[in-house]
Amino acid sequence: MERKQLFFIDIDGILPEVLYEALDDPSTNVSRIAGRGFRADRAATVFPAVTLSCQASMFTGVFPNKHGIVGNLWFDRFTNPPTYRKYTDAKTAAGVYGFGLVGWPTIILPPRPELQYANNDMSKDVRTVYQMAERKGLKSWQVFNQYSRGVDLWIRPTRPEMILFALCHEELVHNRRWDRATFRHLFKEMHKKPLPDILVFYITGLDNNSHEHGPHTQKDYFREIVDPLFGDLIRELERFRPLGEYNFMITADHCQAATKRDKKYVVNNDHQAEILKTVPGGGYKLFDRKNVREGDTAVICTEAGTAQVHLMNRTTLKWPDQPDFERDIIPAAETFEKLKTGDSAFVDIVLVRREFGADYQVYQNGALIDMEKFFVGKEAEYPDAVRRIRGVSCDRSGDLIVLVDYSSGYYFGDKVKAGEHGNLHASDSMIPVAVSGPGVPETTAPFANLVDMVPTMGKMLGFDTSGADGEPLF
Repeated sequence: MERKQLFFIDIDGILPEVLYEALDDPSTNVSRIAGRGFRADRAATVFPAVTLSCQASMFTGVFPNKHGIVGNLWFDRFTNPPTYRKYTDAKTAAGVYGFGLVGWPTIILPPRPELQYANNDMSKDVRTVYQMAERKGLKSWQVFNQYSRGVDLWIRPTRPEMILFALCHEELVHNRRWDRATFRHLFKEMHKKPLPDILVFYITGLDNNSHEHGPHTQKDYFREIVDPLFGDLIRELERFRPLGEYNFMITADHCQAATKRDKKYVVNNDHQAEILKTVPGGGYKLFDRKNVREGDTAVICTEAGTAQVHLMNRTTLKWPDQPDFERDIIPAAETFEKLKTGDSAFVDIVLVRREFGADYQVYQNGALIDMEKFFVGKEAEYPDAVRRIRGVSCDRSGDLIVLVDYSSGYYFGDKVKAGEHGNLHASDSMIPVAVSGPGVPETTAPFANLVDMVPTMGKMLGFDTSGADGEPLF
């Protein structure tokens, strides 16, 4: 039997219409890779629609409540002391790739391979696609992605490239330099070693460019920066075998919604603190987004489009204790719901749960509404909503979840951005899915979810994916 090789290409944040239009244009390089084959007409990512949650689901096939990465920021009230993780701060972002921020022997970004926060924070009870493939005797590479557990070759950014990424993130250097560095590292390894059975390739510059300039710029960025690099990739691949003998899977971890690049629309930590002070029953003291201090009674983990609100039981003043639903949670829900109207209204939906592990319900006009009832007929606006909300509910998820109304222009954060994500809304939750190559049917499925990627890979390459929440796409 002819050996199958699968290239899994993850284009961070790309809009489905941008990728599909490029795939349908025979003049593009990407159309040569996946212009024909399988597509999903509509596909949703997991909730919240942020990188670390979505990437973990992309490569385990399970929802965040199983792998444990419930956001780019999360809080675990049950550890002693409670754990607050923020993957987007400089120290943790460096640690994700096995670097310290400062120290010996290099002063800046010394190697600290034991850190790897994303790998280590993910539940040990779930297997990655690399571990699944290994049981079948398949080899795997992974390029620049945060999750590498079980991979045979983790192609990580170098120290200079970590600095380059920081400069791109701070809008001091154009993102094309980061994307070119990503491809360059892959080609370097391809010149030294035989290609593996599975190669995961993570392209991030388009997403960061969209944050800076807005999702409407994606088409030009893809055409001018990314697609020419795909031409280079094709030439490299054809050194080994004809292009038509490879399988390709192209998707995104999440999408992006357009936001207003104006500081008056940023709901920052100070604003959130003022809101929580007004909660009936004595208010809450919000932590400073750095450490959970003595006397703090609330932690909010914000994802631009979503805030997961963790509340201390105001009677026992102990984090592991269940907050009282009527005295603690409902007053906070009422306070946020009032922000659906007024001059600075930014709230769309407020979700609450009665106790740890319970289903979330929608709090609206003083009433609790079951999710199935609330979201009926709203699939176009909130795709796969009920399953995705249930897929985040665990010990690390919030007592309340507050969803931003993107149409208001507001978003949670610290900096002004032209594009953001993290919500349940279709504008940042719909992703493209395209699969091509030998054995792939030329067909379109009406719907898919990000958790279907791992079972599809297993189906194509013949390895076991039992335990995954998703199903093979074809």
